[in-house]
Amino acid sequence: MAHTPNSHNGNRILAALSSAEYERVALHLEKVTLRRGHILQMPDQRIEFLYFPTTCMISLLAALEGGETVETGVVGAEGMVGISVVLGVETSTSEALVQADGEAFRMKAKALAPLIRNGSVLHENLLRYIHTILAQISQTAACNRAHSLSERLARWLLLTL
Repeated sequence: MAHTPNSHNGNRILAALSSAEYERVALHLEKVTLRRGHILQMPDQRIEFLYFPTTCMISLLAALEGGETVETGVVGAEGMVGISVVLGVETSTSEALVQADGEAFRMKAKALAPLIRNGSVLHENLLRYIHTILAQISQTAACNRAHSLSERLARWLLLTL
């Protein structure tokens, strides 16, 4: 596996793990290449895999009436797609769409529960990330309501960096 703990080119949640904890998690990780336009999760469908992006970018989209979607969050190397599973929920509330080609580590969703028992560092990191993504979603909603198109574009460009 190309990723090692504390590497700068991998996923930050995984990189923050100790070597011992990373080795336990790494047994369940598979490196995958994701292409723009690939849908990883759909609303109200069972989450089969969790994704820890390393070089790709994934948009979280909320469905609107009429079939349209609106981006509510962006996940890159700092995060994970499938946060509902951390909270004990097996289905997604949003669509997860690959927005930029790249790589990620993938884990079967059912493999997570034993890895986050007993206050593991992974569990703590994931809970902190959930707090962060919720703040991002709230900020995105506020920006979509209050800011001009050019201001929203500037914010999105900063997020993608």
